[in-house]
Amino acid sequence: MAIDDTALEFQMDARPRTPVWRLLARLAWRNPLGVLGAVIILVLAFVALFADFVAPYSPSSTEFKAFIGPSGDHLFGTDNLGRDVFSRVVHGARISLGVGVISVSIGSAAGAAIGIVSGYFGGRLDNLMQRTGEIIMAFPALILLLIIVSILGPSIQNVVIAISLGVIPGVQRIVRGAVLSEKQNQYVEAARALGAGNLHIMARHILPNVLALIIILATLLLGFAILIEAGLSFLQLGVPPPNPSWGADLSGEARTYFPDPPGAWWMAIFPGLAISITVLGFNLLGDTLRDILDPRLRGRL
Repeated sequence: MAIDDTALEFQMDARPRTPVWRLLARLAWRNPLGVLGAVIILVLAFVALFADFVAPYSPSSTEFKAFIGPSGDHLFGTDNLGRDVFSRVVHGARISLGVGVISVSIGSAAGAAIGIVSGYFGGRLDNLMQRTGEIIMAFPALILLLIIVSILGPSIQNVVIAISLGVIPGVQRIVRGAVLSEKQNQYVEAARALGAGNLHIMARHILPNVLALIIILATLLLGFAILIEAGLSFLQLGVPPPNPSWGADLSGEARTYFPDPPGAWWMAIFPGLAISITVLGFNLLGDTLRDILDPRLRGRL
């Protein structure tokens, strides 16, 4: 009988496992919008990383004639200063994605750390952190960021700081709620019974179980961060000129020459499309990651 049991166990272990590529193909087939979002982000990341090679001209060069429409030499035309719009959109991707990734990474990491500590310990520390977060969230996000950037001054570094501070309260509040649920589970009690310290429990048990939630939040917030950076630059409080920025290229002369002769519509349309497509890509990917990583939805895959 023991031999039969051993043989049965061996047969069960020897069953062929589904290859990783087949699992990925299955996920892609069931989540076409997520694949579209991932492709958009990968293309934008490639363009941002290799902007010097993708852009045919320098983004600040004014050697061309102004108001040239889209053509073979200038895919997106030229602006009122004779700068190639396509080159500025390409280099603007580097700034927008860089600001978004760095600010969301810093804000999500800080918010997650605060949320884990707040939810795990509770008590006065939790009350202090939650009341502070509620005071910050009482201000509309754009107004709060405008105040911070106005105090610090317009620059890329200050935009990153402002967006990071704006991300923290929302992330810490959501992560805290997940931690309040996780710390009631039996595996936490078992770890305490075995003598594990609070730091060990938070790092080895709580964090891995809320990591999927943090990843989903960060992905969705990337679109928000890029939109906020464009909004601040549009108001001349973000990336200072002559640096290429999608939001800055939408403001000023682009608005002035959009409806009037010579009708340089391309100056506003192409930076606006870049912002819209980027935000759409991150939102599609974030929704798909939520469907895949959320245990309540995992049975659908």
